[in-house]
Amino acid sequence: MKINKKLSLMFLGISIIPLMVFGGYSFEKFSEALIDDRIDAYEAILISEKNDVDHRIQLRLEEAKIIAGNYLPRQLSPDGINDPQIIQDIQNHIDSIYKEMNLQKNSGYSVIDVESSIEIIGIWDIDGKIVANTQRDLIGKSMPTHYIENVKERGLYFGGLERDTLTDENYLVFLSSIRNWETDEFSGSVLLKGNAEILNKITAHFDDVDKKFNEGDIYLVDSQYRRITDANNDRNVILTQNVESQVITDCFNGIETSGVFTNYQGKEMVGKTLFFEDEQWCLVAETELVLVLAEINEFRNSILDRKSTRL
Repeated sequence: MKINKKLSLMFLGISIIPLMVFGGYSFEKFSEALIDDRIDAYEAILISEKNDVDHRIQLRLEEAKIIAGNYLPRQLSPDGINDPQIIQDIQNHIDSIYKEMNLQKNSGYSVIDVESSIEIIGIWDIDGKIVANTQRDLIGKSMPTHYIENVKERGLYFGGLERDTLTDENYLVFLSSIRNWETDEFSGSVLLKGNAEILNKITAHFDDVDKKFNEGDIYLVDSQYRRITDANNDRNVILTQNVESQVITDCFNGIETSGVFTNYQGKEMVGKTLFFEDEQWCLVAETELVLVLAEINEFRNSILDRKSTRL
């Protein structure tokens, strides 16, 4: 009996080993397929969202350029000494533009039914002093020095997402230089402050796609490693949460990642990064590896439990 039992166990072991080897190989292949499926889905939506954000930012910069090229703002003096009547005319002009932007969806300041997201229009003189503004209580205040330097150098400048020290609100910042009508010298700038909801729409679109998967996260990061989109509708993380990690550092160095990596929380993730070169942002989509492989792990464990029970 003992010999027969030993022989039975030996034959059982011989039969199980190939199954376990094959099972392990199949598990690895299924795992790779699940990871690839997740990455492919992320890549498609990240590219789509990047193109949409780039397009909207370009539209806002074009709006700033149009306003700056109008005859009235170009009456600003390159020496900073401006006629009060000209300033009043400029104020009336931007008030009219602002009303048009917000009341008429198909106005000259929107493109193909894309509503303008501009909330504040400001005109600054050569010293960065606000001389006209749709938010009247800001008139007389000054703009940050780096805005003046960048708009002088570039003509058109996207300032990214910043907390406005004058209003304590988060805005996307768009600037265009103003050049005097007669001398073509720098005489001031237009500054548009836009609603940042276009960034959070990325998250909303991602949620729709990610319903077929387990829970995941998508977020934009600025060059200071700050998260600039919300997390599960939590706005407190915007510009306050540091998400620095090696994969994001690589992203800012132009090295985009697709696959398994460690995120800022030290968790092993499956995801994709995409670099926004013009804006100097990094877009990250990620899901915990254990969640991606949860179903196949559960299936494998149930098989192993059955085999161990038989033994």
